[in-house]
Amino acid sequence: MVSSRVVVSCVLTIGLLACVGCGGPTGPETYPLTGTVNFNGKPVPVGTVTLSPDSSKGNEGPGASAGIKDGAFATEDGRGHVGGAYVIRVTGFDGIPVEGGEGSMDNTGTELFPVYEMTVDLPKSEHNLAIEVPGGG
Repeated sequence: MVSSRVVVSCVLTIGLLACVGCGGPTGPETYPLTGTVNFNGKPVPVGTVTLSPDSSKGNEGPGASAGIKDGAFATEDGRGHVGGAYVIRVTGFDGIPVEGGEGSMDNTGTELFPVYEMTVDLPKSEHNLAIEVPGGG
């Protein structure tokens, strides 16, 4: 028969081996992105900033997104950009709930502008970005 000491020792060894690498980085280093979004010179009340690496310019890595609240946004810790060329898409809403109406998204109100897209080259560091969505009159 196998002694209980051998069984416990084997279980602990297997558990330790299974944990090797746990808690370490699982992908490329990411950097926080914060900033502001204005439309017609005013802060966008509610919306989203979405970052996609620009593969046409050789950038690879994870994408990221951040919610806009009162004109400000910030990516979550550990879910930022990797630097390099990015395509940024911005949505913006007035923040006034539309009861049962079309044009609302998650009760965030009426769309202020069509999805705005821009390209930017981000540094491999924390960055603050001011986005001015062009608008009419």
